[in-house]
Amino acid sequence: MPELPTVNNLTRSRIHAFDTCRSPITKMKETFELHKNLLRVAHLNTSSTPKHIEEIIRMALETDLDIFACCETNIKNHTPAKRYSIPGYKLIKVNRNNERKGGVGIFFKDIYKPKKINIRYEALQPELLFTEVEINKNKVAVGVVYKSPKTSYRIYAEIQEILAFITTKYNHVMLLGDFNIDMLKKDRESDFLNNVILQPFNLIQVIKEPTRITSGTATNIDHIFVTNDSNVKASGVVDFPGISDHCLIFMAYSLKRPKFTPTKVVRRDFKNFNKDEFVLDMQRAHWWNVHTIDDNHQEIGLNEKVTIVENIFRENIDKHAPFKEFMIKRPIKSSWMNEEILTLMDSRDKYKNLFNWFKDDFFLNRFKELKNEVNHKIRRAKIKEFNDSINSKIKDSKNFHNELKKHNVVDAKKSNDTKCQFSPDILNDIFCDSHNAEVDIDKVARTINNINNKPKRGGCFEFQEVTQREVIEVVNSLKSNASGVDDISAFFLKLSINHAASAITDIINTSLRQATFPERWKKALVIPIPKVNLPLSPSDFRPISLLSVLSKIIEKIASKQMVRYLTQHSLLDINQSAYRANHGCPTALLKVTDDMYQALDNDEICILTLLDYSKAFNCANHNIIIAKLKSLGFSNIALRWINSYLTGRSQRVKTQQGFSNWKILVNGVPQGSILGPLLFTILLIDFGDFLRNCKFHLYADDSQIYITGKRSDILILIQRLNNDLLNIFNFSNSNNLSLNFSKCKYMIIGSKNNLALIDEMNLPVIGMAGTPFKRVREAYDLGVLLDENLKWDNHINEIIAKAYGKLRTAYLAKNFLNKESKIAVVEYYVLSQLNYCNILMQNISQGLVDKLQKLQNSCTRFIFGLRKYDHISNHFKQLNVLNIENRRKLHSATVMHKVTLKKAPVYLCNKICYRNALHLHNTRGNNNIHIPRFKNMYGRDRFFRKIAQSYNRLFDSTSFQRSMSVNNFKLKFKALLLSNQ
Repeated sequence: MPELPTVNNLTRSRIHAFDTCRSPITKMKETFELHKNLLRVAHLNTSSTPKHIEEIIRMALETDLDIFACCETNIKNHTPAKRYSIPGYKLIKVNRNNERKGGVGIFFKDIYKPKKINIRYEALQPELLFTEVEINKNKVAVGVVYKSPKTSYRIYAEIQEILAFITTKYNHVMLLGDFNIDMLKKDRESDFLNNVILQPFNLIQVIKEPTRITSGTATNIDHIFVTNDSNVKASGVVDFPGISDHCLIFMAYSLKRPKFTPTKVVRRDFKNFNKDEFVLDMQRAHWWNVHTIDDNHQEIGLNEKVTIVENIFRENIDKHAPFKEFMIKRPIKSSWMNEEILTLMDSRDKYKNLFNWFKDDFFLNRFKELKNEVNHKIRRAKIKEFNDSINSKIKDSKNFHNELKKHNVVDAKKSNDTKCQFSPDILNDIFCDSHNAEVDIDKVARTINNINNKPKRGGCFEFQEVTQREVIEVVNSLKSNASGVDDISAFFLKLSINHAASAITDIINTSLRQATFPERWKKALVIPIPKVNLPLSPSDFRPISLLSVLSKIIEKIASKQMVRYLTQHSLLDINQSAYRANHGCPTALLKVTDDMYQALDNDEICILTLLDYSKAFNCANHNIIIAKLKSLGFSNIALRWINSYLTGRSQRVKTQQGFSNWKILVNGVPQGSILGPLLFTILLIDFGDFLRNCKFHLYADDSQIYITGKRSDILILIQRLNNDLLNIFNFSNSNNLSLNFSKCKYMIIGSKNNLALIDEMNLPVIGMAGTPFKRVREAYDLGVLLDENLKWDNHINEIIAKAYGKLRTAYLAKNFLNKESKIAVVEYYVLSQLNYCNILMQNISQGLVDKLQKLQNSCTRFIFGLRKYDHISNHFKQLNVLNIENRRKLHSATVMHKVTLKKAPVYLCNKICYRNALHLHNTRGNNNIHIPRFKNMYGRDRFFRKIAQSYNRLFDSTSFQRSMSVNNFKLKFKALLLSNQ
């Protein structure tokens, strides 16, 4: 090791050493530049990838790595993907969820198509991951290993069989990792690794210098092993102290890397967009041309009107916000990472590397000073960034939540960041398969004949023409800003609707009069979205269908008129809770679970079956829907319009490769539409007619069929249930719907004693069409985890885990969010997990209530920046919010108030009766809800007993009035709960 010059020249020498020292990134770039066409591979023990992701991103992007392996990733299943993602890379990983750290992963550039090699390996140590990737027609095995320092080195003997398989199958093998065995020492550990791993499989050690350097030690514990070292043209070790106390190891490997091709993105350029000028041009447009088209031309005239309106929009949108091609050469770094901070980071890293080399405390002290300065400047830059982007937008809800996701404060839904490598035509074929499945025409004809033979219901429905005012109201209520094949978004439509309303109203009324849906509005643009983080086949994508925004106006108008008619004539199935006002998953589950509580109060059991339809919306038969609408009193002209809406539709897929060909859709309701879901519920409107013995409830195609009775009658119950399941199978078959038997399941719900006795019995099979359903002890039903005893422990433990995951994510931004932003994050993303369907959980133990309250207390600490053991009582009062128990009381009482006002679903309103309906005595509580007697704890904790009782007390002892509006009741009851809290 070189020695420093004498003291007289020390300062000058230190300056010279700093000036001539290269930063880690510069050293890597210069090394790789000498072998610019070769594969770039690196490894680092990241000591928590999410914690250091921003510096990892900078390192990977600036050095242009092809493969980056890492260990001690500390990624858990609940960690949001954006917390550990590198833009332009895909990650294959193995998490260690049970312990604090650990985990291994390998990042590959998006241009590669890696896949995980399935190996039979269940040991916890060493952690191991092998992948296969094809590079320049060579199949390469890339593996990463991590062994904890606490684990014996002899554990490596466990992976010999795996290495034998890998090194035999692949000519190019790279094994990287933190082995925690110092190969600079000649001891039994290094000898063991050499004798057990390296020599038997012809693996050669690439890195020979220290990879973990402290003030007193220098060890070589991070390694790259390859099967042929002649392929390694360069290698090195660099220290990134801002990321880890381990050094990064890298090599240039003799495989030609693919050329990088910049991504072309075409989007509208809003740089010079002026809203006032756009609106003025839309005002001057020749909208009157729409009114000059002769309606007698029918479909031709209607489509011509649509073309005129679309052309006016496109002409002016293209003028004020033209499409522009942007070249994305490299992914963009974090906006707060400015040049000053980057320079300081490089200086910090240089001083640390100088200390590693010279062991001069001056360099160590300068490193520490710069480390603190970098952290300080990053913090200040982030505070400014968060203030500008998030805290200042608290009153702009949409932008506020978008910025939260953009800055990784909350986890965003999976996006289309992953490049789709598959042909758009192949994807379109797969997406259309279920739409275009062969239909048994004779079977459909028999179904329609049966429908026609049933008595007609309802009155006579006809679509009514609309006014400009109605059209404007509908446009202003549109939420999605996505544009379809016409490239018109709701943003431009809302700006100009006052001027376009006359023409659009004309088109809508012409369409309804002529019973014709415009051809242009039947075309859908489909965007493939990955279902998984690493899609390997076309089936790993799901279609997102984008329709014309103009078509959604007429859909919303038609849907509103149809629902009004169906509701007025009581034609909708009361047990269908989807797409209806005052209905939802909580009300559906409340009805079903209350039926179960009633049964269990009578010492009965309940057998619940959960049916799963396979792509039901895509298989809906148009002719059957039309026949059912006809039986509900829809006029011929209304039926012709709906038939025109459903038929003749087509779609094409858009990917980075371009567009697919158009493909016709034969069956199904339009995905992404407003009217489609309502029409699907019409298809299931007679579902209940096929049940003779069981109760049921539907939420769209999510079907719950259940039967209750005495345990001693379980064989009879199963027989009756199977008979009804057979009827539902026949119903589904005749309506062109297919059940996914592998996902259908059943649960027997009852008291512990009854279930224990049932478990000793040899029960008949429950299923349909010769296929048995699987019995489960718990199952998700509309997002809630039900168990066989109607206890909520597992469900609550799961939502607490999810909520803590959300809170942990938000905690990473605790120093940058202001108090108001923190409150919003907590309410919308953390406590919302606890609010969902909490009205069901009237029988939870005090222990569970305490666990839930501890979560809310943690949220309070997050909001006020308190430490773990700080008292929160005064801070909680400052928030003026309800505790967990009172939140449930408020939500429950509000539902009960809706029931009494008949603003809840009929199936809930039928659950209560009043005392004055049971006797004629004129008592003070005559107008109260009747409280049913109970026999056990299930009856005691029924919603319609427990909440009805507290609801009655509320009106007996306070100034509450039964006729209060729902909103006023909610505000007043919340104030009462707060005052008593």
